[in-house]
Amino acid sequence: MPGKLGDRNYRYSMLGIILLGIIAYLPAMVMIHKFYSDSYCYLTLAKGLRGFSYSLLAHRNLKYLPVYPISIFLVNALSLGSLGYLYSAKLVSMFSLLATACLVFDFSYDPSRSDRFPLLAGLLAVLSPVFIWMSGNILTEPLFGLLGFASYFFLFRQRNYLAWIFAGLALMTRYEGVFLIPGLALAQWKTPRQWLSGLLILAIICAPWTVFILSHLGEFFAYSYFQDMVIRTHTGFYFLADLLYGLSPLIAVLGLVGIYFYPQRLRPGVLIFVIAFSLLHIYWAWRFVRFTLPFVPFFTIGAVFFARGLLNKLQALMPARIRLITVSGLALVIIPLLAGDAYAYYSLDKFRKDFEIEAVKKVLEYDANAVVLTNIEPHLAGWSGMKHTIPWWEFGEKDPYPYIAQKYLEDGARYLIWSRTGDYPFPFFKELVAKGYVFKPTQFQGRTYTLTFYSIYFLDNGNLIIFSLDLKPAEGGGK
Repeated sequence: MPGKLGDRNYRYSMLGIILLGIIAYLPAMVMIHKFYSDSYCYLTLAKGLRGFSYSLLAHRNLKYLPVYPISIFLVNALSLGSLGYLYSAKLVSMFSLLATACLVFDFSYDPSRSDRFPLLAGLLAVLSPVFIWMSGNILTEPLFGLLGFASYFFLFRQRNYLAWIFAGLALMTRYEGVFLIPGLALAQWKTPRQWLSGLLILAIICAPWTVFILSHLGEFFAYSYFQDMVIRTHTGFYFLADLLYGLSPLIAVLGLVGIYFYPQRLRPGVLIFVIAFSLLHIYWAWRFVRFTLPFVPFFTIGAVFFARGLLNKLQALMPARIRLITVSGLALVIIPLLAGDAYAYYSLDKFRKDFEIEAVKKVLEYDANAVVLTNIEPHLAGWSGMKHTIPWWEFGEKDPYPYIAQKYLEDGARYLIWSRTGDYPFPFFKELVAKGYVFKPTQFQGRTYTLTFYSIYFLDNGNLIIFSLDLKPAEGGGK
């Protein structure tokens, strides 16, 4: 690395990649306020670390591995709390993506050759559609992508034990990190001391979590991943379409072919990771473009290696006329892929209107006293303008209805917003989804009332379900 840092082209190229990434990612950092339900769980876990706690009141299962929440906690601690957990989490994602692009550039860099291809690799990585989209989101994929690629990056360097450390951290970020281990072991198979030491490093990194999860739940897999895989909700091969969409068609196609041009000792490991990760997500029930993010560094380097290898062979082996015919034939393939790239960049869900926030604003136009029941900590959820926001677990026996009746009678609250990160805790919600309305008797100040809930707006994949409600004395009710 010191030799590379002494190269002015290397330094300027690295700086250019970082600056371009900051420019590309800052809008998402500022504009994206809609998060997946898991995001709030990571924020809650990070906040809990301040009190040496790692638990979710609304989620007994702990599917959320610790490295990402710890990273959020550390960034906020380093800022002395000035960033807050929300922007600390966004910075973890942003810095992870920038660092991944820099590693891609460094991995491809060879001072004895032209520096155009390494720079191209870094630029393609930092401007990947799924990178831009994920830069403002609070999810594990950016950090997992960095740690996973870093494990291969350091595999054949002087301190190759770092490869196993990064693999262990990747495994403690997402369970898919287990797919890194066969590739690392295979690459060092002829040096048993190295891969055995690597397995020991993995055991040391994973041991605290194993003890914690077993002591809390009595089982290692604290979340029903296998059950989720059985409950299929889509045709699994959508993952391949997402791969084209998230990586860009050009990188997805050329990158897959370009794995052939990887260094021979790395090629089997990269193939194992790509194939195993793909098979899991082809079969898994859940479909999100974000799952393709860990492939970006591997496929970007593959695409650039393919282009460089092809160019070298054309120049060395083919006459000018044959080269022209070959390049023309490739253009017929590449031009449609570039058109697909343009579609991916401009249509990928980067800055779409947040329908959840728009729905809340619409409710507030009619009812400034709307009630929010949430299993997200209110200050993390950031319900702008909401006067009555309360976690449902504070109701003790999960009976929020007297509270809703009180807000209806005393404050004129006519709308209820249920913010969720999991299954509905109140059974009547499921009935409401099916029927569109439901009656719920409740006691308040010694009188019996009937709460009537009417469904207004359902968001299939969101965190909000909005109802209007009405309340009247129950027939025959009274003191």
